[in-house]
Amino acid sequence: MYLKTILTLFSIVLLTVNLSCATFMFVLFDAGETNGLLPVIKKLRSDKKNKVIVVSEGASTKILIRKGIPYCRLRDLVPGKDLEISVSAEKIEFNHHAGYYLPMRYCSFSDIPDIAIRNIRPDTVITGLVSIMEKNFLDAGRKFGVPVCGFYDFYDLPSKNSIFRKIIPSADFIFVSSNDIKSGIAKSGIMDEKRIISSGHPNFSRLDSIKKGFKRTDVLLKAGLNPSKKYFTFTTQYSDRNDELLLLLMNMMKSRFSDYELMIAPHPNQDSEHYKKLGIKSGIKFHILDRSKISVYEAMLFSDIVFTETSTTGFEAVLLDKDLIHILLADSKVEKQFNIRNNLALYARNEIELKNAVSEFTTDSEKAGRIRENVKRCYPISGADEKMIKFLYSLIK
Repeated sequence: MYLKTILTLFSIVLLTVNLSCATFMFVLFDAGETNGLLPVIKKLRSDKKNKVIVVSEGASTKILIRKGIPYCRLRDLVPGKDLEISVSAEKIEFNHHAGYYLPMRYCSFSDIPDIAIRNIRPDTVITGLVSIMEKNFLDAGRKFGVPVCGFYDFYDLPSKNSIFRKIIPSADFIFVSSNDIKSGIAKSGIMDEKRIISSGHPNFSRLDSIKKGFKRTDVLLKAGLNPSKKYFTFTTQYSDRNDELLLLLMNMMKSRFSDYELMIAPHPNQDSEHYKKLGIKSGIKFHILDRSKISVYEAMLFSDIVFTETSTTGFEAVLLDKDLIHILLADSKVEKQFNIRNNLALYARNEIELKNAVSEFTTDSEKAGRIRENVKRCYPISGADEKMIKFLYSLIK
C-alpha cells in the first residue's frame, strides 16, 4: 500500500512537470507585432520550464537586439542550406535609391518552416500576420498538427487588398485588440468569430502604466535634452514618403513655431543618419531619438504634439493622451485613417493646413478637450499579455 501511494504521487509529479514544460515558437517580422508580443515572450521566458524560440526577420530583429531577447534567423534553422525564395513577379518593387528589389514581406520560404517545425516540435506557434514568411510557418504548423495562432496587431480592420486578409485564414486562432475588431473581421468573412480571441493588445495595455510613471524632467535629462524647452515629435514609417512629410513639418516650424524643438523618431528599420542630414539641411533645432536612452513613448509624452503619417505610434500617442496630427500626402484618402475617422486626431496635407492644425491644439482648449473625450472610447483592454498566455497554455495537450 505504501509503495502504491509513492508510485501514485510520483506519477502526479511527472504529469505536472510535463504539463508545465512547453515549447513556444514565435515568428516575427514587423516592428508593431514585435513590440506587441514582447510582454508575452518575456513572461513565458521568465518561467524556466518553458522553451521559447523566436524566429526573426525584417524590422523585428533590431528590436529584439535592443531588448536583449535571443532569436534566430531563417538561415540558422537550416545551417549550410541555401535559402530557396519565391515571390510573385508583380511584387518586385523599385526604389530610386536601391533600384529593383524583392520586398521580403512577400517572399515565401515554404521548405524552411517545415524543417524547423519537424525538428523543433513546438507545442504551439505564434506569428504576426504581415508577411508571407509568417504564413509559411502557420501553414507548416497546421500540416504537422501543431496549434498555430496569429497576432493581429493593428487597431483598425484590414482593408480590402490588405495582406492581412491573405494570411489570417492560415491561423487556427488569432488574437485581436478589441471586440470591435473581432466582430468586424468575423462580419467581413475573413475568419469565423469562434476562432478570434479578443485578448487586447499587450503593448497598448502597458501604455497606461508608462503614462502614470512618466516624469518629464527626468526623462528629458536622461535623453540629454533641456527640460525648459518645448518639443514636437515626428514618428516615421518604413517609407520614402517620410522625407516629404517631414520637410513640410520642418518648414512650418521654421516659419511659425521656431520656439519648438523637433524630436525625430525613425522607424526601427531605418537609418538615423538619413534623418540627421534632413534635420541639418532644414536649419531648425532637432534631435534624433536614441532608443538606448529613452523610448519612443517617453519622447511622445514629453512633446506637446505628435506628428506621423499613418504609423501605429500615432494610435499609441492617442492612448497616451497626446495631441496627434497626421501629415498626409495630397492624394491620401482621409477616410481610411482610423484616428481621423473616429475624431481622435487632426490632419494636414499642406503647410497652411498644418499651421492651422497646430494652432487648433495650442490655442483651442475646447477642441483638444472634445478629442480627448473621444479617446476614452478607445482605451485598451487591460492584462492582454496574461489573457494571451492563458489561452496558449490551453492549446497544449
